[in-house]
Amino acid sequence: MSWERHVENVMLFSGIIASYEQLTEIDRDLLMEAAKYHDQGRDNDLDEQHGIESAYIAGRALQDKYTEEEITRVITSMLR
Repeated sequence: MSWERHVENVMLFSGIIASYEQLTEIDRDLLMEAAKYHDQGRDNDLDEQHGIESAYIAGRALQDKYTEEEITRVITSMLR
């Protein structure tokens, strides 16, 4: 499976979970951002530390879109 297809699948399932859990709009948006960035820092399939790099990338990319508190929620969810 291609990297792009993997991200699409993760985002699809995240959207399904958000609907099932009846998340608020902002919580759904934050979940989708975490899904989109969750593997951005992955270099290979053996890279067990990619979550840290992915969270860093997400934090920088989301600075102009979300508050610091919202970004922290995205990063925290990515590192669990």
